[in-house]
Amino acid sequence: MAALLPDLIVMGESVTNVGLLIFLIAYGGVALSLLAGYVTAAVKGDDATGAVRILAGFQMALGLFFEITGWALTPVWYHVVFLICIIPMTLAGGKLRAG
Repeated sequence: MAALLPDLIVMGESVTNVGLLIFLIAYGGVALSLLAGYVTAAVKGDDATGAVRILAGFQMALGLFFEITGWALTPVWYHVVFLICIIPMTLAGGKLRAG
């Protein structure tokens, strides 16, 4: 993202632009999580619920790691909302594929 938006995201500096933060939540916390759940369910095929749940847990673990390491770079509300989105959006993506 820093390469695409060099005026808004400078590596190692705080991000305070609310519009950008909302976009990052919509892109990373919602869209990519939905896509990940959908693709996992598509690859797994029948009875993909377990695989999608494992993916959701793995994504949450990675999300926690990255949010903690970047804690000082964005407001607390961003971290909370981003993390809250991960599991439900991943599961929803899996359900979209399952029909």
